[in-house]
Amino acid sequence: MDRVKPSFLIPLLLIIVAGELIAVQNCSCAYIVSQEFFDELTCHANPNCDQGNGFYTRDAFLNAWQSYSSFTESPSINDSKREIAAFFANVSHETTCMCFKDQADKSNPYCDPNAQEYPCTPGNMYYGCGPLQISWNYNNGPAGQEIGFDGLNWPEAVSTDAIISFKTALVLDEKCAWHHWTRFRSHNSSYQWCR
Repeated sequence: MDRVKPSFLIPLLLIIVAGELIAVQNCSCAYIVSQEFFDELTCHANPNCDQGNGFYTRDAFLNAWQSYSSFTESPSINDSKREIAAFFANVSHETTCMCFKDQADKSNPYCDPNAQEYPCTPGNMYYGCGPLQISWNYNNGPAGQEIGFDGLNWPEAVSTDAIISFKTALVLDEKCAWHHWTRFRSHNSSYQWCR
């Protein structure tokens, strides 16, 4: 029997290795953020918490992630896991284990009259809402434009629509580069994200 020539094996091995790398790189966020993973994140919330209880769901997160799938486009599965862990650590911190949709103190309207590109709508307040507690008119305006809701006239969308809420968090995460060690993200200088 003839032996297989080594020159044939090298491309075959490269195809197999490349296939394995592609499979790992395309390991979806849905695989990492399993229902068990998500339940573990939310189980630490106060059971008496009536605000976020049942609002933050895995389905809402994955639906939002579909629009921002670059969120876990990392060079390796470990980088993706670190990125997801950092994101949910911030979410957990900002919402007390996904208990709160809105910040507790709503006495400040968080309206910056100097942000003329994103003027405050009279009567609206821009206090922290959602998984990463987006606040201020100059953040709600561009977030709404990017996601597709009116962040200046309807800032409460972030605490009434779970998908918009998670989309806003993913946009904030992308624009603010919460976890610099995973990968560098550029900041859009046309607005003042993360002040």
